[in-house]
Amino acid sequence: SAISHAVHDDPEIAERFSGKLVAEADRLGRLISDLLDLSRLEDPARVPDEPVDVSDVTRAEVERVEPEAAEKAMTVDADIAPEVWVRGDAQQLGVLVRNLLENAVRYTPEGGTLAIEVLEDRAEAIIRVTDDGVGIPLEAQARLFERFYRVDRARSRDRGGTGLGLAIVKHVAELHQGTVEVESELGRGSRFTVRIPATARAEPRPALSE
Repeated sequence: SAISHAVHDDPEIAERFSGKLVAEADRLGRLISDLLDLSRLEDPARVPDEPVDVSDVTRAEVERVEPEAAEKAMTVDADIAPEVWVRGDAQQLGVLVRNLLENAVRYTPEGGTLAIEVLEDRAEAIIRVTDDGVGIPLEAQARLFERFYRVDRARSRDRGGTGLGLAIVKHVAELHQGTVEVESELGRGSRFTVRIPATARAEPRPALSE
């Protein structure tokens, strides 16, 4: 085959080819994962209605993304309130936070900064992710949360984007009766803010009688 000939005749070309195969396999894996997330979110049997500490969910997702950020020598600043409660689904909210964080890492250059805040304000749980990355043109911001929409298709593909991450963020926010908005300036970074109705702290479960 052409591949076996390349391995034998030109190892350098074979190495580049194998590198592209690995990159495409990784991208396909991310696409499948995102499609599965969307499929689960569209399941009407999974209505989010359990008490969830958004702060706890966010801390776990920050830990998950820190190694990827470290590879790009990025600073991750986390300002997370001790407890912020909503009614919802912890797994879905984890997917929301993960996509916002991964998006910030993907489109921020080496040595950049990512900041995440979680707080409660006026009966709203607020999740805010800010980066000093490439930014988003004003004309693209209105379509940013559409499925498969990419501001720059070639650059998004090179960085492993699937075009589904922000659509997932919007879907999760809306399932939790919330909203997501973006503020951005080309070349100066972006800020994504999710607002979800907050709830009182989860009531402790009664102790089992002896």
